[in-house]
Amino acid sequence: MDTIDPSPLIHESRYQLGTKPMPVAPYVSREQFELERERIFKKAWLPVARVEDIPKVGDYLAMDIKILETSIILVRQSDTKIAAFHNICPHRCNKIVKAGCGHARRLRCEFHGWTFNLTGELYSATNLELFDDLDKSKMRLPELSVGTWEGFIFINRDPAPTETLKQSLGELHDGYSGYFDDKKMVWAWGVEQLESNWKILLDASSEAYHAPVLHLNTLRNSLTGKKNPQCLFNRIDLYEYHRTASVYANPDYRPLPTEKIVSQYAATKIYPFSAAVGGLPPGINPDRNENWIFDLVGLFPNVFLMISTSWYSITWLWPVSENQTDIYRRVYMYQPKTPSDIIAQENMMVTNREVFRQDMNTVEGTHQMMRSGVLSQINVCDEEILIRHAFAAMDRFLKKHP
Repeated sequence: MDTIDPSPLIHESRYQLGTKPMPVAPYVSREQFELERERIFKKAWLPVARVEDIPKVGDYLAMDIKILETSIILVRQSDTKIAAFHNICPHRCNKIVKAGCGHARRLRCEFHGWTFNLTGELYSATNLELFDDLDKSKMRLPELSVGTWEGFIFINRDPAPTETLKQSLGELHDGYSGYFDDKKMVWAWGVEQLESNWKILLDASSEAYHAPVLHLNTLRNSLTGKKNPQCLFNRIDLYEYHRTASVYANPDYRPLPTEKIVSQYAATKIYPFSAAVGGLPPGINPDRNENWIFDLVGLFPNVFLMISTSWYSITWLWPVSENQTDIYRRVYMYQPKTPSDIIAQENMMVTNREVFRQDMNTVEGTHQMMRSGVLSQINVCDEEILIRHAFAAMDRFLKKHP
């Protein structure tokens, strides 16, 4: 049986991105890390949460974002408006609230009791007469730019971004309408201070070339088969900043007994041999390939989505230093309707978690050996073209944001 060819788009794009080895230095350089912090992360639109994380007026979510050197508060101001503030009191720079979710009519600093409306203005402070020349109208919480797309909340530390969120998303903006609306978070994992540069993690999440080897015992042959033994992508699309790829599913895959049972009785199909290709927004599996399991969507600079028919995951790679990264993953699915749905979701959760652990098991060793200085270059094949594109996108962004 003939094998499939690599995506034609790879051959159309490879010469624009080059074919030579790539340097190791950007993965281990402190100078490069600070450049990324100041001119990429502090200038780019970053997805940080979902709208359902703060569903009611007065709900807030506070989080520390180390790469931005700040803590932020996302606040639901109305049914249609979300704001983002630096979590800093203009009195003496104390954090207003602790990290996590909460609900309040107003935000109150726990140090001296300065209290702020949900719109950021100072509502009250004790003994204001003790301050000389204090302009109460200027004592407000400093804001970040904020926007939403398909239920994802994006922030931009730059108060006057050079691009709108829609402009930043480019071709991705209109391709996923309504897909994320009816799914709920079912699992979440994370690893903090992983001993790896964030770009090594990004690389590991940007290719399926490793699946037949690293995930042999977890994914088995669900992503490989006689026609595609190396798990070549069905399709690749490269944009100015972002990138997508459609991942192959083996039509001859033989499900495990549990998978077969839950596929037969579950109301929601989640396995590759039962994936439906119709009824999806145009950005998902755009070729409507029947031998498909999910799409990889790389959101510039540090987030990637995995999107299938009935589930999706979002993974954040938050740089801590050139040598450490915090990684968090959430998985979203439909609400289970039958006991078989619950079993299917739990079975998928176990597999997803083990795949996640296998991926994480490689990156610290990669980083250690990159830091050793033994090699100054890495070799990247055509099926790893998303890695080249990520670096090219960073270069383009840096040129636009000097």
